[in-house]
Amino acid sequence: TPPPNGIVTATLTIFVNSTTAPGQLDFAIIATRTPLIKSAILRLNIPVRDFQIAIKPENLVIAQGKEGFFNISIVSRGGFSGPIDIRSTGIPGDIEFSIVPNSFSLEVGATRNALLSVRASESTRAGSFIFLVEANSGIVRRSAQAVLVILPLLTVTIDSSPRVSAVIIDGALIQKADLPKQYRWVQGDTHAIS
Repeated sequence: TPPPNGIVTATLTIFVNSTTAPGQLDFAIIATRTPLIKSAILRLNIPVRDFQIAIKPENLVIAQGKEGFFNISIVSRGGFSGPIDIRSTGIPGDIEFSIVPNSFSLEVGATRNALLSVRASESTRAGSFIFLVEANSGIVRRSAQAVLVILPLLTVTIDSSPRVSAVIIDGALIQKADLPKQYRWVQGDTHAIS
């Protein structure tokens, strides 16, 4: 009971369980003191329980025969929690890949990370490949797109004329007796030959 011309404060605590549908929930607070009745309408916004996925870098360049890594982040939104399974689609079959971890439990407000490693063999076709990383939890599915660029390895043969006794390749002295010599270099790389 408030004192004459006074104010009384109260705390209203609302618990929303995990099965409550997202959206707006309107309810009334009613105060009575005979003969007076006062009311106020309150609106509670219940967020969508969801998660987001991101992959970095969005573009990765590796050479044939090399390995590279993508970082995957899963972030809880709107009070989401639950099991997450991660998989990738669209990576060519001749590229080895793994996601670690590929399954985990995401807690409310948390961020979890996974590592996608990719390895191209020397015979993997060079080119750009767009692929998806998908995170699934029941019927909720989110995906992020990335690009993997495979640069070709080129076979380069180094030889010398009869008048040259040695060649220096990338700072290493190669004697005439060891020539011709073959190298596997990535297209676009720079090498010093003198």
